[in-house]
Amino acid sequence: MRPRFRLTALAAAASILTANTAPGGESEPAAVLPLDALRVPVLDAGRLEGTLLVQADLELGASSDASRVPAYRAALLSAALEFARLRVSPNAPVDVQLLSEALTMSVRSVDPQIRHVLIVEVTARSVR
Repeated sequence: MRPRFRLTALAAAASILTANTAPGGESEPAAVLPLDALRVPVLDAGRLEGTLLVQADLELGASSDASRVPAYRAALLSAALEFARLRVSPNAPVDVQLLSEALTMSVRSVDPQIRHVLIVEVTARSVR
């Protein structure tokens, strides 16, 4: 039996999206860019221990360019690999808040107007 930890944060994403308020007090809808899932290996002492699956969406700023998806994915993949290397075990829950912060900082290096990386689903699976 393989341990599996999963978090779905659709309600949290919805609350973040409705929290944006324009200067006049009216709600301003955020542009959300759905991305394909990221799959990165979880390594320990040079051995493959598992896989980290991250389904995330980008909350775009007013001047963000949705055509830069390959650059966004490259930054997200790099940050996810580093996060999995340092902070993920297939036998423990994933710190989703820390993962979101790491991914947000990484994608902002490509486009500082990105508001936030919204984590939709996270799964850490063991290969054994």
